[in-house]
Amino acid sequence: MLVAALVIPVTFAGAHPAQRFSSQDDDEIVTRKKIAEDFASALLVAKDHYAGQIDYDRLTKGSILGMLHTLDPHSNYFDRKEWESFQNEQRSRYSGIGSTIGQRNNNVYIMSPFAGTPAHRGGVRYGDQIVNINGESTEGWNSQQVSNKLLGPEGTPVTVRVARAGVKDPLEFKFIREAVPLPSITNYYMLASGVGYINLDRGFNTTTSEEMKEAMQDLQRQGMTSLILDLRNNRGGLVDQAKKISNIFLYRGQKIVSMRGRPSVFPNRDEVAFNNNPEEIPLVVLVNRGSASASEIVAGALQDHDRGRIVGENSFGKGLVQSVFPLRDGSGLTLTTGHFYTPSGRLIQRDYSGRSFYDYYLRRGDKGGDQHLEEKRTDTGRTVYGGGGIAPDVAVKVPATEIEPVYAESGCRSDIGAF
Repeated sequence: MLVAALVIPVTFAGAHPAQRFSSQDDDEIVTRKKIAEDFASALLVAKDHYAGQIDYDRLTKGSILGMLHTLDPHSNYFDRKEWESFQNEQRSRYSGIGSTIGQRNNNVYIMSPFAGTPAHRGGVRYGDQIVNINGESTEGWNSQQVSNKLLGPEGTPVTVRVARAGVKDPLEFKFIREAVPLPSITNYYMLASGVGYINLDRGFNTTTSEEMKEAMQDLQRQGMTSLILDLRNNRGGLVDQAKKISNIFLYRGQKIVSMRGRPSVFPNRDEVAFNNNPEEIPLVVLVNRGSASASEIVAGALQDHDRGRIVGENSFGKGLVQSVFPLRDGSGLTLTTGHFYTPSGRLIQRDYSGRSFYDYYLRRGDKGGDQHLEEKRTDTGRTVYGGGGIAPDVAVKVPATEIEPVYAESGCRSDIGAF
């Protein structure tokens, strides 16, 4: 059944009736049938001979992930629950209690309840250790396991017990899950001397460009005359939203990004700005090693047109574009279908050949962290490089932290992608 769920949608996709009986189609059907049979045979061997219990869902998921990661590090598979979380993140909302959680020393803690959510109204605090959810002990659980239990359909109950410093016995909270907004912009405010600051760190989702416009309008009412746009640790997201953010600062006709793929699957296209009256205030863009994909599209476009000063570390270096494919069993996958290039023609993808998925993500094997493979020019003739992310105009090295990242309870994609 699991094999059929994966193979059948592909088999019936796009075959024109006049081609149905061509030899090419016959060969393709034979190939697909052989793949399905080989997978089923391997699964049955494991079932009959493995010295232990078989978790078929886990085995199938590992098989699909292994296949996709053989192609590249950014094609990814999501089981049903992960796919739901992925879609919620793209919609900038999820259903839960409304809090960020973090893992420290093998325990999971409340880091910050969101204002107006069940967690905030119920009285949980920073530092509360989550010890029990719906009667199940969380001992030994990681943040993802806790997240999976806190999430659920809107309107359903969840009981959470926490250990609080200075309180002898665990405290019990009974929540009703609600729709919780998950905005891309976590905060913005005015600094000194008319400098505005916008922290866009949660990815490029369906509401990102509108959030950006609202934040800028508010800051302009407060007297903003220049802007710091913080894209550090922004893992990317929707290409369309990266285009709209770039459009705020670029003139009509200026190229934002070029995308190239297989013509029959992902037609080549250039995205250009369409703004007759862009913002002209001085602009600084902060990036680091966690700035990836859609955030690199924005940084690359602003740098190539000399529109903003890029400050920080070399960005992640992801120039691949994924398309989204829902599967009929409720799971889904993202598959690399193209490459993107900055306006000057840079492909900023880091080399991932000859090393494992984990070495690539942990940057083990990078050539000094920067892989400057091609030289291009900005509009004013400055030299910029491709092959290793967006190199900052002003480098500011930040020491790697030992603290594990903090996520909203809705979780965090392991992939870094532009869609």
